[in-house]
Amino acid sequence: MSDKEFLILLSYLPYAKVRLATNMVSKQLGDINNEDEQKILFYRNMINKFDIAINTLTQYEKKLLFLRVFDGMKYNEISIRLGYASHSSVIRIMNEIIHKIKEAYENEI
Repeated sequence: MSDKEFLILLSYLPYAKVRLATNMVSKQLGDINNEDEQKILFYRNMINKFDIAINTLTQYEKKLLFLRVFDGMKYNEISIRLGYASHSSVIRIMNEIIHKIKEAYENEI
């Protein structure tokens, strides 16, 4: 999987958490079918793998990742917010973060 594909998958993490919660409520209400059961397994697996991968990051790396992926900030906005001289430093650090969590994610079974 390419880094870009991985980032797209990562950006779906909040959606996966909402969908899992929704399907779990349906399950508790007894309103669930086989396809919904498979969705629960898929979302739970995805969330667990990402949680483990993200927990390999330092607090600072997590902050940078969340600003970029979940808050949608641009590299230059992050560099200003975090006090970097230019956005190129942020890009370099983000690439390192992506490689780190991608490796952890792919090594999770």
